Amino acid sequence: MSTVGCRLDEAIQKISAGDLESALIQVSIAIDVSSKRKWPKQKKVGERYKNFIREHESLIYFMSLGIKGDTKPLVSFPNPNGDRYDIAHVYYKAVRNGLLHDGKISDNLSVVDENVLIYKDGKITISKMILMALMLAVICEPVNCNERLSKNYTVTFTNDIDINLNDFWGKRELLYQKIGHDKA
Repeated sequence: MSTVGCRLDEAIQKISAGDLESALIQVSIAIDVSSKRKWPKQKKVGERYKNFIREHESLIYFMSLGIKGDTKPLVSFPNPNGDRYDIAHVYYKAVRNGLLHDGKISDNLSVVDENVLIYKDGKITISKMILMALMLAVICEPVNCNERLSKNYTVTFTNDIDINLNDFWGKRELLYQKIGHDKA
């Protein structure tokens, strides 16, 4: 079975079991692998990882909040140093590094069922839909065109569109069209 596909299979199983943290670990590993494939000469893991998320930022916001935009970053968060963090930095530090290095999501981040993105008192709340958005970003990334999931998972979007995830490996534009992301 394929490396990235195996990680996403595991993430889907963990989501179904209600184990969100373990699903986030698997998705984080899939992003690590995908970003290394995309930028093999970039030695800094953090830069590769954040660049991957930044490249797919519009899909992430579209899926988790229903908003579109071309501005980079589309949303940013204040930090104690006076500048701002984008979603790539927040996800890398709070989720990926927190889970893989500390064994838990950062205390400054919470993941909830609602489609929200909230910054308050130094804490960030994000929607669990970010998991699906990140999985779709990995799936539609062209460097992953030869990957597959072990079985055909179908996802239904709110506009009653069903997609088989295996049909969209490496096909970003096709996925965007299918889910309505390409429309203004």
